[in-house]
Amino acid sequence: MSELGTFRGTAYIKLTSVAPATVNSAQAQSTLATVSVPRKVAGTASNIIGLAVTTECDPLQRSSRNCRCLPGYWWNNNFCATLQACEVGGFFQPLISFFLPPPCQCLRWTSSDTGYCQSLLSAWKVSQSSTLPPKQASVGAEDDLTLSFSLAEGATGVKWYLLRPPAWSEAKEIRTGTEVMLLQKGSEAVLRVSSPSPDWADGDLFCPGENLQGRWNVTKSGRVAEIRCPKGREGTMLRSCFSDGTWGAIQNNCTDKELLSKLHEAQLLQAGLGSPQSEIPWIIEWLKMEMKPSQNQSIYPLDLLTLVFTMDIISQVALDSNMRLESSSVTDLLYTVNWMLDLDTETKWSEVQARRQSAGSMFLKAIEDLTSLLEPPTTEFNLTLPNLELQSSMFNLTWIDDFTKIFNTDPPLRSHISREELVEVVQREHSITVISLVLKNMDQILPGHYGVDASHVLGSLVMSSAIVAHNGSVRQVDIEMMFGLWNTTRNLEEKQTAQCVSWNHGLLEGTGGWSSQDCQSSSTEMVANCSCHRLTSFSVLMSAYPVPVSFALTFLSKFGVCATILALVVCLFIYGLVWTSVVKNKVSYFCYTTLVNISFSLLMGSLWFLGVSQLKASHVSRLCVAVAFFTHFFYLAKFFWMLVQALLLCHQLIFVFHHLSIWSVMPAMVAVGYVCPLVIAVATVAAFFPRQTYLNKAVCWLSFRSKAIYAFFVPILVIVIVNILVLFMVLLKLMRPSVSEGPQGEEKKALLGIFKALLILTPIFGLTWVLGVITMTSDASQLTHYAFTILNSFQALILTLTTWDPHI
Repeated sequence: MSELGTFRGTAYIKLTSVAPATVNSAQAQSTLATVSVPRKVAGTASNIIGLAVTTECDPLQRSSRNCRCLPGYWWNNNFCATLQACEVGGFFQPLISFFLPPPCQCLRWTSSDTGYCQSLLSAWKVSQSSTLPPKQASVGAEDDLTLSFSLAEGATGVKWYLLRPPAWSEAKEIRTGTEVMLLQKGSEAVLRVSSPSPDWADGDLFCPGENLQGRWNVTKSGRVAEIRCPKGREGTMLRSCFSDGTWGAIQNNCTDKELLSKLHEAQLLQAGLGSPQSEIPWIIEWLKMEMKPSQNQSIYPLDLLTLVFTMDIISQVALDSNMRLESSSVTDLLYTVNWMLDLDTETKWSEVQARRQSAGSMFLKAIEDLTSLLEPPTTEFNLTLPNLELQSSMFNLTWIDDFTKIFNTDPPLRSHISREELVEVVQREHSITVISLVLKNMDQILPGHYGVDASHVLGSLVMSSAIVAHNGSVRQVDIEMMFGLWNTTRNLEEKQTAQCVSWNHGLLEGTGGWSSQDCQSSSTEMVANCSCHRLTSFSVLMSAYPVPVSFALTFLSKFGVCATILALVVCLFIYGLVWTSVVKNKVSYFCYTTLVNISFSLLMGSLWFLGVSQLKASHVSRLCVAVAFFTHFFYLAKFFWMLVQALLLCHQLIFVFHHLSIWSVMPAMVAVGYVCPLVIAVATVAAFFPRQTYLNKAVCWLSFRSKAIYAFFVPILVIVIVNILVLFMVLLKLMRPSVSEGPQGEEKKALLGIFKALLILTPIFGLTWVLGVITMTSDASQLTHYAFTILNSFQALILTLTTWDPHI
C-alpha cells in the first residue's frame, strides 16, 4: 500500500517461490514483516505504508492450479463470474455445487498466469460512472469534514465505506447518524462529518415511532423514552430503546387518580386528620362501588398496589382507634377482596410483588384485621362469593356449643373449636362471634416461603379464623382444621408430607412466611388434619422435595454410611488374612465365600447409596439412574447371598450323605447370589423407566408411587421368611441329634458357623428392611425412622463383629 497526500492506493506484486512448496503464505508474510515501513518509493512522492500477502496458489497440476484468498481479501467479481470454483467434493462436486453454490474464495486457474485477491472495495465491481478523486472542503468547525463524489447520470445505491489501518482490507459501511450525514444530489454524493468521535462511522440506530398504550416517538438506541399517562391517571410510562433499534417492554408507572385520592385520604387519617368512624366505612364502600369486574382489564399493577396500601392503612387506623365495622362494611370489604382475588396473578399480582415483596402479606393482614373488627351482629353473618366464603356462629352465656363449619369448596375444608375452649372465652366476654373465612387463589399471591426455604407450594386453600367480642378479638384458642388437598398435590409422582402452617407476617424482615410453630399435622393422601393453638391464617404446605428430617437423623444417616464403608473394608481385610487358616474343608469354603460376598455386596451398595440423596433426581440424568440401579442390585445381592447360606445349611443337614463339589456348587451360588438380583434389577428398569416412573422424584431411588419399590421389598421379605423357616428347621434338627447321622469334626463346626451367621444376620438385616417398608409406605412415627436409620447405618458393624467368632 502506498500513500500520496491524503489519498491511499494499493499495488499488487506477484511473487514466485524459487523452490516450489518450500515457502508458504505464513512464511512469506513473516518475511514481509521484517521490512520496515513506511518506506519511500524511489523517484516518486509516494510512501509504502504496509505489506501483506493476499493470495496463495497450489503447484501446477495438469495445466491448472487452485488459488485461494487469504482472510480479509476477495476475488474480483469478474473472476468469480468466469472461473470455476475449486473442487472440494471429489466425485460428488457437481451435486454439492448444485445445492450449495461455492463461495468465491478459491478459484481454479487453467492458465499459468493467475490473478490475485484484492481488498473488499477493490474486489467489488465499481460503477464506471463514478469519478475519482473526491473533492474535499472544510465547512464549519475546524474538525468538520465534507467529501463529495461526482456520479454519472442515473447512479443509485451509493454506499460509503471506511478503511482504517492496520487492517486496510476490513471495510466498515458508513451510516447516517448524529455526526454523519449522507446525501445524494443528482450526480453528486456528499459525506458530511461533524466533530467526529472515534466511532463516528457506526452511525445511529433508532426505534421507530408507534402507538402502544400511548404515542412513542422515534428514539435513539440506548436511550429511555418517557411519555405521560393517559387521561385520568398520574405518572409516566418508560420504555427502553435497545442498542439494536428495538423497543423494550413498557414500564407502567400510572395510577388511577381517584385511587390515589383515596390513598391520600387514608394517609390523612393515619396522620390524625379526620374521623375514622365515618371515613373508613365510606372509603370501603367507595372501593366496592368503583372496583368492578368490568375494570379487570384496565387495572394497572400500580392501581392494585395502591389499593393494597389503602387497605393496609385503614386497617391500622381502625385498630388504633378501637372502632367496630358494621356487617354491611365488612360485606363491602369482602366484595372488594373477591374482586382482587379474581385478578390474573401472572399479569397483575406478579408485577405487584416484584415492586413490593410484602404486598401479599399486607393484603392478607388487612383482611384479617378488618374482618376481626366486625361488630357482633344480631344474627349469624355468612357470605359466599366466587373467591371466598365466610361462615360465623354466635355464642353467649345462655347458649354455647362446638363451633363446627364445613366449607363445600374445592378442595373441601372444615373448622372446629370445641365447646370447652369456647366456655372460658364466653364467660369472660359474655358474647362472642366466631368467624372462619376461606380465601381462594392465594397460592400465587403469598410466596411459598417456609422459614427461609422457598421450595414449597400451597397444597390447599387459606383459612383465616377469629373470635370477635365487644372488647376486641381473641386469638389464643385451640382450633382443629381439616384441609382437603388439591388434585395437583395428591397426584404427585411421589408421596409428599403435608405440613400444617400459619402465616407469620414478621418473618423475613416483614416479607412474611409460613411457620409450623404451634401447629401439629397428620395427613393422608386426601386430607391434612391440623391442630393449632392460636387463631390466624392457616393452610397446608406441600414440599417440592421431602420435608427435611431432623439434624440428628441426618447426622446418624451420614455417619452410619461412612462407618459402614470403613467397617466393611476392615471386614474384607480380615477375611483375606485368615482365609488359609480357617478354610479347611468344602463346607468352610462355602461358608466364608458367602460371607465375603455378603460383605462385598453391602460395601458396593453403601458406596452407591452415597449418591442417592446427593444427586438431583431426574430420569434424564444417566448417573442418577445408574445410582438407583446399582444400589438396588447390590442390596438385593446381599440378601440373595444370605439365601445361599440358608440353602447350603439346609442341604448339608438334610442330605447328609450327598457330598457337594466346589466346581459344581460355585456356579449355582453365583447364579443365585448375583444373576437373580441382576435379573430383577434389569426387569425393574425395563418395566418402569420407559414410562418415566422408575425414580423417586426427590432422590435417586426406586419410586414408591409407581410400585417400583416393591421390586426391592418383595424379594427381601421372601428371603427373610425362607431363612427363618430354615433356622426353625435347623433348630428342630439340633434338638434331635443322631449318632449315626450328621457331619462330624470340622464340617460340623463350619455348619454351626453358618447357622450362627444366619441366626445373627437374618433378624438384623430382616428387621432393618421391615422397618424400611413401614417408613416408606406409611406415615411412620419418628421413633420408627430413628430405628431404621440406626439399624441400616450400623448393620455392617454387626457383620464385621461376626468375623471374630472362630465358628463363623
